[in-house]
Amino acid sequence: MIERIKSYLFGIACLLSLWVATGLKAQHIDAKVAFHTDKISQEEKDFLKELDVKLERAIESYRWEGAKRNYTLPISYDVFWDKASRSGTVHNYTAGLLLSLETGLALRDKRAEFRFSTDDWIHLGEPYDPLTGILEFYTWICLAFDADRITPLGGNLFYQQARAVGERARAEAQFSLGWDDRRQMVANLTDSLYVSVRRARFHAEAGNYYVVAGNEAQAKAHLAKTVKLLTESKWRHAALEIDDHVFKFVDVDRLAKSLKDMGMAEEAYTFDVWLKSEESAEK
Repeated sequence: MIERIKSYLFGIACLLSLWVATGLKAQHIDAKVAFHTDKISQEEKDFLKELDVKLERAIESYRWEGAKRNYTLPISYDVFWDKASRSGTVHNYTAGLLLSLETGLALRDKRAEFRFSTDDWIHLGEPYDPLTGILEFYTWICLAFDADRITPLGGNLFYQQARAVGERARAEAQFSLGWDDRRQMVANLTDSLYVSVRRARFHAEAGNYYVVAGNEAQAKAHLAKTVKLLTESKWRHAALEIDDHVFKFVDVDRLAKSLKDMGMAEEAYTFDVWLKSEESAEK
């Protein structure tokens, strides 16, 4: 009994250290904004000068509601400027976007529309702005994806924030391109179809953490739960592709290694059979 209590307390301590190390919710965004301007004129390049730095500052200084812990989440923002037109001091643009996390998320938007003027106040939130609004929308998606890694379905709050941005975007009829699909993506991600694979993301991360921490009991419990959730899920994949977006919920190679390291032969076999059936379905 004493050993079981010790094991339990050790497990709680490890989980608390995980939360301290990663934070339950991200407090700070480490934004890396990169402009790709080879398709626009030198005049437009000059017009956009230093906007990347201003966007980084706006993103990093924004108060991300629900993100209260001391945790920095690095997000890469790539903007591929495509077309430009002018109306007085206001320039209208189309551009491709790529937001990515090292933890398995790539959000690719082939064609976003927005305007920019040097008189603009670069901000996120209210009032809605087509340029920063779409970046805010995808940032909430990044926060949601990462929060699912730290607590079961922890991303729900952030998906709600993304949905709210999508609703505010309805006010800008001139820049409505793609917003129906973006709103639908949030609806898809919060659909019951993906609940199990989102939960599996948390248990896979926790299991891998406890493997490294040396807590065999906790590691096996979380890894076994991961396999169960994946193999019994209505959504029969470890990743999700919506349009050009890729959500890698579970790192299957790392999971297979953790199962092997823990000597979980039965779960490893079940997972391998499921993985092969997934691969066959994709061919």
